[in-house]
Amino acid sequence: MTEIPINEAPEKKGQFVPIPWRMYVLICIVGLTITGILGYGFYKGDRISKVYAPLVDAAMEIKLETAIAHLWFEEIISGDRYEDMDEVWKHQDQAEWYAKAMLEGGKNPEGTFVPLDDAEMRAKIKSVLGKLREFREITQKRMETKEGSGIGTEIDQRYDQLFQSFLTKADEVESKLQQIMAKDLSRFRYTQVLLIVICILLFSAIGASFWYFDGQRVKHLLLLNEANRALVKSEAHLSITLHSIGDAVIATDTEGHVVRMNPIAEKLTGWKLAEAMGRPLDEVFNIINEQTRQRVESPVEKVLHEGVIVGLANHTILISKHGTEYSVDDSGAPIRDEQGKVTGVVLVFRDVSEKILAERELLASEEKYRLLFEKANIAILVAQDGVIKSPNPKALDLHGYSDAEFTSRPFMDFVHPEDQRMVQDRHERRIGGEELPDTYSYRIVNKAGDTKWVELNVVPLLWEGLPATLCFMTDITERKELEDQLQQSQKMEAVGTLAGGIAHDFNNILGIIMGNTELTLHDMPKEDPNHEYLTQALAATGRAKDLVRQILTFSRQSKQDEKPLAIGIVIKEVLKMLRSSLPTTIEIQQNIEKDTGLIMADPTQIHQIIMNLATNASHAMGDSSGVLKVSVANIETDDLPAEQNPDLRSGSYVKLTVSDTGHGMGHRVMERIFDPYYTTKEIGHGTGLGLSVIHGIVLSHGGAINVHSEPGEGTTFEILFPKIEPVGDGTKIKEKETIPTGTERILLVDDEPAMAQIYQSMLKRLGYTVSTRTSSIEALEAFKAQPDKYDVIVTDQTMPHLTGQMMAREMMNIRPDIPVILCTGHSNSMNADLAKAAGMSAFVMKPIAMGEIARAIRDVLDK
Repeated sequence: MTEIPINEAPEKKGQFVPIPWRMYVLICIVGLTITGILGYGFYKGDRISKVYAPLVDAAMEIKLETAIAHLWFEEIISGDRYEDMDEVWKHQDQAEWYAKAMLEGGKNPEGTFVPLDDAEMRAKIKSVLGKLREFREITQKRMETKEGSGIGTEIDQRYDQLFQSFLTKADEVESKLQQIMAKDLSRFRYTQVLLIVICILLFSAIGASFWYFDGQRVKHLLLLNEANRALVKSEAHLSITLHSIGDAVIATDTEGHVVRMNPIAEKLTGWKLAEAMGRPLDEVFNIINEQTRQRVESPVEKVLHEGVIVGLANHTILISKHGTEYSVDDSGAPIRDEQGKVTGVVLVFRDVSEKILAERELLASEEKYRLLFEKANIAILVAQDGVIKSPNPKALDLHGYSDAEFTSRPFMDFVHPEDQRMVQDRHERRIGGEELPDTYSYRIVNKAGDTKWVELNVVPLLWEGLPATLCFMTDITERKELEDQLQQSQKMEAVGTLAGGIAHDFNNILGIIMGNTELTLHDMPKEDPNHEYLTQALAATGRAKDLVRQILTFSRQSKQDEKPLAIGIVIKEVLKMLRSSLPTTIEIQQNIEKDTGLIMADPTQIHQIIMNLATNASHAMGDSSGVLKVSVANIETDDLPAEQNPDLRSGSYVKLTVSDTGHGMGHRVMERIFDPYYTTKEIGHGTGLGLSVIHGIVLSHGGAINVHSEPGEGTTFEILFPKIEPVGDGTKIKEKETIPTGTERILLVDDEPAMAQIYQSMLKRLGYTVSTRTSSIEALEAFKAQPDKYDVIVTDQTMPHLTGQMMAREMMNIRPDIPVILCTGHSNSMNADLAKAAGMSAFVMKPIAMGEIARAIRDVLDK
């Protein structure tokens, strides 16, 4: 494009008439067309090379791999080749992989395969894949009947017919792909020719347009040069006038953009004319309100809209480009042409900063003091020579004193006695110049006697010429309480998580012990002297199982199992266990009435109550001799003191009393013994959770707990449980159930080999045929291979790769009628209700006794 200057003035050289926008549009169209041609060519070429060509290769590879498999298999059958069938399956697997890659896509060393989107071709490939699978099945069948499947036999003929049928289908796929590729290539060539013709026409149109435009351009330049000479003369006259004015002047166009400035305006705004030219006036003439510090609306819009002179608002500040502030005043007026039309705005203003600067600084200083000190939301004070000076209202409110009271007493009078030494030490060290953290916390005592936690941030300074500290004090009492609650909550959560994990591991150990004991007892005659020992061991595993359930309940992973309970039986059992764990210097005395009736309770939690109270009593008596008394008796609420447990419902109760001859407790300790984590024990002698847990258990059972203790006179706990009426003959002893047997086929899945072996042995003893898997993946593959081989599935829940529930769901998709028994010892995501909702036939908690699993299997099979 030829550069034509507008005039001969040096500053105008290089200026040109702009090219019409239509030319740019036309150029863009041509560019986009060329880009489209290239993009289309790349797309179609890439599609042909990356889609159809690999697919044709894949079709050929399918035939090749299948033919090799067919050839090798024939050689194996005929005895001419001694490779095993793995090589045959390898080639058949490769052929199936290519077929699937044509449908779903895939990648191998030969390239990447894009799945076909043609419905007809997909149907053909699916047919080929079906033939491949049929060919695999008849190959397997012919291999299994190798001895009787010679040449000419029925299965040999069917084998050859199926292979020929497959080749026909594969040839159809290859032929169809080549036809599609040829058709696509033909369309691509036709489209390329058409687009090239369109580009030639567009280039011709551009050339004609440029020829026409060049002639018009010369004509316009002649007229423009004449107008430019007149403009230069007018600008020179206007520049002289503006430089002679003593006030600052800024002129704008009708859009509010700066077009002229005189030297005074450049000085006040900090902008040179060359920098400000064409910028919005708001950017150059940056004015704010002196009082609100908010931006003041530019007068340009009002002048342009109303066409009148507009004065600037009072208390207006101009902020220069460099941040200097000037107080300004004056006005803005419209600029009109010969026809009276407004063509811009002229602003005339002057600096009036000096006459109000002192007043402004004084007002600003007072405002800062009032906002930062008097209205601060934290306590602010100065500590000097052991007393407080200049406290703000928040400091007085925090301590509850008047200004006169607060400043007339020593600073340490307001610090909690236990923190005074620490605060005094830090203050003296800081005044002495030692580097200490700026922030720390301590307790204060306000006028009402209340203790509050405060966080103090101190800044050393000179106050009236002497060393002092500026103190910023924040009330953090509520935050401290929340932190304590959070720590307690985290402790409880940690204990619960740890308990659940231990219970999970212990369940596996307990299951092995219980299973092996049951198996040994099953084979041991009752007259064997060891039979009684193993019976006692098995009973102990039952108690251990209840203990695990207690741990899971504590860690919120198991539900309570409340049932009618004769509490005396549980207490006798616990005391029997305690005798071996308590020091021999402690005598256990028990007075348990026979007919105390029944209560509705969880036996494990009653066990926990006795264990905790007896352990506490043992700690209270120490190594010296003492007496632990435990009694159970009936009581009526009418026999209780009127002031004791006023909220207790009237009626019959069972009273459990546990007393010791230990050191006892004072009233202050007794008031807090049921608080979580409150303990008088030394480290290593307990967590302080026992009594709070007992208190929660008793209340959850609708009972009450009372404590009587004096220092040196021992402690007595009285616990009341509401009695319930027995249903039926409560004295009838349940007869021992016979363990059911069977002959069905069971698939047993457990990732713990020892557990799987024990359960397998149990079920075989009961007459069942048992197949065992220690991997859920392997179990699923075995089931897929022979889904009708099994009558019931017994599976663990928590296993790697596939959980028991996930594996069972896959199996039930294959065979919906298969019953599944789900077993678990610890799972946050599975319980009996969830197992039932997931379609499980039964749910059993580990460790599992032989009778329990036998009844569960019999129940689901008999249904």
